[in-house]
Amino acid sequence: MSVDRTLFFGSRMPEEVSKSLALLRKADKARLRKALEISVETLKSEGEWSSESGKDTEAFTRLKALSGLTLGADGGSAPAESAELALLSGGIVSLLRAAIRLPSLKPAILKDDLLSLNLTQEFVADFVKVVEARSVWPNF
Repeated sequence: MSVDRTLFFGSRMPEEVSKSLALLRKADKARLRKALEISVETLKSEGEWSSESGKDTEAFTRLKALSGLTLGADGGSAPAESAELALLSGGIVSLLRAAIRLPSLKPAILKDDLLSLNLTQEFVADFVKVVEARSVWPNF
Protein backbone atom coordinates (compact mmCIF):
# COMPACT_ATOMS: atom_id res chain seq x y z
CA MET A 1 0.00 0.00 0.00
CA SER A 2 1.40 3.36 -1.02
CA VAL A 3 0.69 6.54 0.87
CA ASP A 4 1.00 9.86 -1.01
CA ARG A 5 1.05 12.02 2.10
CA THR A 6 3.09 12.39 5.25
CA LEU A 7 2.45 9.57 7.71
CA PHE A 8 0.94 10.37 11.12
CA PHE A 9 4.36 10.41 12.82
CA GLY A 10 5.78 13.02 10.45
CA SER A 11 8.21 13.07 7.57
CA ARG A 12 10.90 11.30 9.56
CA MET A 13 10.32 7.95 11.24
CA PRO A 14 11.09 8.08 14.99
CA GLU A 15 14.36 6.32 15.85
CA GLU A 16 12.66 3.89 18.25
CA VAL A 17 10.23 2.86 15.49
CA SER A 18 12.92 2.29 12.88
CA LYS A 19 14.89 0.17 15.37
CA SER A 20 11.86 -1.99 16.15
CA LEU A 21 10.21 -2.20 12.73
CA ALA A 22 11.65 -5.60 11.76
CA LEU A 23 10.50 -7.07 15.08
CA LEU A 24 7.07 -5.45 14.74
CA ARG A 25 6.67 -7.13 11.37
CA LYS A 26 7.68 -10.63 12.44
CA ALA A 27 6.60 -10.95 16.08
CA ASP A 28 3.73 -13.27 16.88
CA LYS A 29 0.32 -12.04 18.00
CA ALA A 30 0.86 -12.79 21.70
CA ARG A 31 4.20 -10.97 21.84
CA LEU A 32 2.78 -7.94 20.01
CA ARG A 33 -0.20 -7.78 22.35
CA LYS A 34 2.07 -8.01 25.39
CA ALA A 35 4.30 -5.26 23.99
CA LEU A 36 1.24 -3.09 23.27
CA GLU A 37 -0.05 -3.67 26.81
CA ILE A 38 3.34 -2.74 28.28
CA SER A 39 3.49 0.34 26.07
CA VAL A 40 0.09 1.57 27.23
CA GLU A 41 1.05 0.98 30.87
CA THR A 42 4.32 2.83 30.27
CA LEU A 43 2.47 5.86 28.94
CA LYS A 44 -0.04 5.78 31.77
CA SER A 45 2.71 5.55 34.38
CA GLU A 46 4.68 8.45 32.93
CA GLY A 47 1.79 10.88 33.14
CA GLU A 48 3.30 13.03 30.42
CA TRP A 49 4.51 12.77 26.85
CA SER A 50 8.19 12.92 26.07
CA SER A 51 10.04 12.63 22.78
CA GLU A 52 13.52 12.26 24.26
CA SER A 53 15.47 9.62 22.37
CA GLY A 54 15.80 6.41 24.32
CA LYS A 55 13.26 7.37 26.94
CA ASP A 56 10.75 4.80 25.67
CA THR A 57 13.06 1.86 26.31
CA GLU A 58 14.09 3.32 29.68
CA ALA A 59 10.43 3.68 30.66
CA PHE A 60 9.82 0.04 29.76
CA THR A 61 12.80 -1.03 31.85
CA ARG A 62 11.43 0.89 34.86
CA LEU A 63 7.97 -0.59 34.34
CA LYS A 64 9.40 -4.10 34.01
CA ALA A 65 11.33 -3.71 37.25
CA LEU A 66 8.27 -2.43 39.08
CA SER A 67 5.87 -5.02 37.72
CA GLY A 68 8.11 -8.06 38.02
CA LEU A 69 7.42 -8.89 34.36
CA THR A 70 8.63 -12.32 33.36
CA LEU A 71 8.64 -13.88 29.93
CA GLY A 72 9.87 -17.44 30.22
CA ALA A 73 7.64 -20.48 30.72
CA ASP A 74 9.56 -21.33 33.88
CA GLY A 75 8.87 -17.88 35.36
CA GLY A 76 12.31 -16.58 34.39
CA SER A 77 13.10 -13.97 31.79
CA ALA A 78 15.56 -14.76 29.05
CA PRO A 79 17.78 -11.73 28.34
CA ALA A 80 17.24 -11.95 24.58
CA GLU A 81 13.45 -12.11 24.98
CA SER A 82 13.50 -9.25 27.44
CA ALA A 83 15.61 -7.11 25.12
CA GLU A 84 13.30 -7.92 22.20
CA LEU A 85 10.21 -6.99 24.19
CA ALA A 86 11.87 -3.75 25.31
CA LEU A 87 12.68 -2.87 21.71
CA LEU A 88 9.14 -3.69 20.56
CA SER A 89 7.63 -1.65 23.38
CA GLY A 90 9.91 1.29 22.67
CA GLY A 91 8.76 1.41 19.06
CA ILE A 92 5.11 1.04 20.02
CA VAL A 93 5.35 3.80 22.64
CA SER A 94 6.79 6.13 19.98
CA LEU A 95 3.96 5.26 17.58
CA LEU A 96 1.35 5.75 20.33
CA ARG A 97 2.78 9.13 21.26
CA ALA A 98 2.71 10.27 17.64
CA ALA A 99 -0.87 9.05 17.12
CA ILE A 100 -2.26 10.49 20.34
CA ARG A 101 -0.70 13.89 19.74
CA LEU A 102 -3.03 14.22 16.75
CA PRO A 103 -6.54 14.37 18.21
CA SER A 104 -8.06 14.75 14.74
CA LEU A 105 -6.32 11.62 13.39
CA LYS A 106 -8.98 9.42 11.84
CA PRO A 107 -8.83 5.67 12.56
CA ALA A 108 -8.88 4.88 8.82
CA ILE A 109 -5.84 7.10 8.20
CA LEU A 110 -3.99 5.58 11.15
CA LYS A 111 -4.79 2.10 9.89
CA ASP A 112 -3.59 2.93 6.35
CA ASP A 113 -0.37 4.45 7.70
CA LEU A 114 0.40 1.43 9.87
CA LEU A 115 -0.39 -0.99 7.04
CA SER A 116 1.95 0.98 4.77
CA LEU A 117 4.72 0.00 7.22
CA ASN A 118 3.86 -3.67 6.46
CA LEU A 119 2.60 -4.37 9.97
CA THR A 120 0.14 -7.22 10.49
CA GLN A 121 -3.60 -6.62 10.21
CA GLU A 122 -4.15 -7.96 13.73
CA PHE A 123 -1.58 -5.64 15.30
CA VAL A 124 -2.93 -2.66 13.37
CA ALA A 125 -6.47 -3.41 14.55
CA ASP A 126 -5.31 -3.69 18.18
CA PHE A 127 -3.24 -0.49 17.90
CA VAL A 128 -6.13 1.50 16.41
CA LYS A 129 -8.45 0.31 19.21
CA VAL A 130 -5.96 1.50 21.82
CA VAL A 131 -5.65 4.93 20.17
CA GLU A 132 -9.43 5.24 19.87
CA ALA A 133 -9.72 4.54 23.61
CA ARG A 134 -7.27 7.33 24.51
CA SER A 135 -10.01 9.44 26.07
CA VAL A 136 -10.12 7.06 29.02
CA TRP A 137 -6.40 7.45 29.74
CA PRO A 138 -5.57 9.71 32.67
CA ASN A 139 -3.47 12.85 32.06
CA PHE A 140 -3.84 12.83 28.29
